[in-house]
Amino acid sequence: MNYYSIKELENYSGIKAHTIRMWEKRYSLLDPTRTDTNIRLYDDDQLLKLLNTVTLLESGWKISKVSKLSKTELKETTTKCFEGLADDNFQVPINALITATFDFDEIEFEKIINSCNQKIGVYKTITLIVYPFLHRIGMMWRLSEISPAQEHFASNLIRQKLIASIDKLPSVKNKPTGGVALFLANDEYHELGLLLAQYILKKKEIKSYYLGSNLPIQSLEIMVNKCKPEVLLTFLITRKPHEQIIEYISELSDTFKHQKIWIAAHRSVPQLIKNPPHNCQFMHSIAEFEKSLP
Repeated sequence: MNYYSIKELENYSGIKAHTIRMWEKRYSLLDPTRTDTNIRLYDDDQLLKLLNTVTLLESGWKISKVSKLSKTELKETTTKCFEGLADDNFQVPINALITATFDFDEIEFEKIINSCNQKIGVYKTITLIVYPFLHRIGMMWRLSEISPAQEHFASNLIRQKLIASIDKLPSVKNKPTGGVALFLANDEYHELGLLLAQYILKKKEIKSYYLGSNLPIQSLEIMVNKCKPEVLLTFLITRKPHEQIIEYISELSDTFKHQKIWIAAHRSVPQLIKNPPHNCQFMHSIAEFEKSLP
C-alpha cells in the first residue's frame, strides 16, 4: 500500500489541495490518516476514489451526490459516464487509465483505449492520451508510488497497442537515403518511446528503421553505412553516471558526423554537456519531435 501527500493528490487529480480539504470536511469524501505532526496521508484506495470522482464531476455530477456513492457504485458509475464524455476532455481518460492500472484491470484498460480510438482516432489517442499517461505513470514509478508490477502491466498493454497500430499503417516506400533510424543504447530497454516515434513517423509517411533496444554503436554504424539515414533517434532513460552519458553522446557525435542525432532525455541531460556537439539535438516532448519532422 502506497501513501500520498495532499500535494501529490493535487498533482495527480488536478484538484487543488484546498478543494480536497473542503470535500473532506463537508462531504467526508476522503478519510486520510495523519502523522504525529498532523500531516495528511492518503492511500491507494483514496487516490483512486478521487480520480473517479473527478471523472464524474467532468461528466456533470455534483460532488454532494458523488460523495454518497459506495466504492462499487462509484466504479460502475464512472465506467458508464466515461462513454459519454466530450472528445476533447483528455484528462478524464488519463485518470481512468491510472485507475485501471492500480486495479490491474485489463478489461477496463482495453475498453478505455478502444473507446478513445473510436472517438478521436488512433493518432490523437496515442499523442494526447497515451503519451501523457505514460509520462505520469513513469513519474509515479520513479517516486515509488506505484509498484514495478503495475508499471509493467500498463507498459506492456500500451506496447501491444502501439505495435498493433503500427502494423495497421501502410508501409512507407524504400528510399536509397534519408529517413530516421530508431534505436536504444546498450543497457537501454524501455522501447515505448521508440514505438511511439515509429508510429508518428509511419503515420506521416516518413521512412524509419526500427533497430530496437540494447544496440551497440558498432552495429548501428553498419546500418548507417548501408542505408544512410538522415536522422538517428534515441532515448536516454536509464539512470547512468554523468560521465558515461557524456562519453556516449560524444561517441555518437564523432561516429556519425553526417547524421542529425536526436536525443530524447530528461531536461537535466543537456546541462551536463558544456559544449553540445553541433549535430546533436535534445528533445523533451512529442511536440518538439513533431516540430522537427519535415
